[in-house]
Amino acid sequence: MKKVLFSLVLVALLVSLVSVSAMAQDTKTVPSNVRQNVLVKGTAPILKHAWSLPPAPPSVGPLYCNGNGGSCLFYGGDFNASDSNANALASETDVIVNGSPYGAAVYSNFTVPAGQTWTIRGLLANVVTTITGVDPRTAYIELRSGMSAGNGGTLLCSGTATSESFIANNLSGFGLNGFTVKAYTTGTSCDGLVLTSGIYWEAIVPNCTGSDSSCPSARYFEDDTEDHPGNFKLGFQQPDDAFFNSTFFGANYEETGGASGACAGLGCDRFAAGLFGTK
Repeated sequence: MKKVLFSLVLVALLVSLVSVSAMAQDTKTVPSNVRQNVLVKGTAPILKHAWSLPPAPPSVGPLYCNGNGGSCLFYGGDFNASDSNANALASETDVIVNGSPYGAAVYSNFTVPAGQTWTIRGLLANVVTTITGVDPRTAYIELRSGMSAGNGGTLLCSGTATSESFIANNLSGFGLNGFTVKAYTTGTSCDGLVLTSGIYWEAIVPNCTGSDSSCPSARYFEDDTEDHPGNFKLGFQQPDDAFFNSTFFGANYEETGGASGACAGLGCDRFAAGLFGTK
């Protein structure tokens, strides 16, 4: 019976994918060798099914917290593709998912402990992606406070960070390549921002809108982290308190976790994001 049900679900899925692809022909130009899970405005931006891609380049090591901006102040923990609730959510500005100031953004929360003061020098997040780079080498970043469902709260700082690295890691999943996107705050209003104790939200969005020949097939999804504590986890991240915002997908600061969240009840309770600086 399970095999029969699985076959029926698979047939329904294939029919749905063909239908979505046909609908998208008038609005998006997508290379035939890339099977996109999201092609049309308003459709779900989550990853449920594996893609078929070449292997990612060898990892150059866990560089999340290294650099001249100081060490990590917070990191949500590594993505684990083998977790039954593993998922990822669109975080991108590219040819397919576009908009201003971004196409789609995940806002993950973090806590500055009581009695501490943090000076922010950079943000980072782990993503899975259809390609192996970004173009231009920039990332849009934001820090916010006071967010809730349908409410973006207070924008503390934002800007396009031009000092960005895109580093292969060993955290691939869904048939997609695993990378860490890391951006220094230099040149943005986030540079040197001082945070006192409390709860905040961060977003870092990679770009691929340039002349790179891979950009027309580029997609980027921020990893969730369902293992708690996750590998290399540092600091505290409140579960089910992340948000997804995207005009492209019709989401207005939508909760990511829970049955009614952006990930439809599959994962997205916490995300593999972080920030670095000094305290």
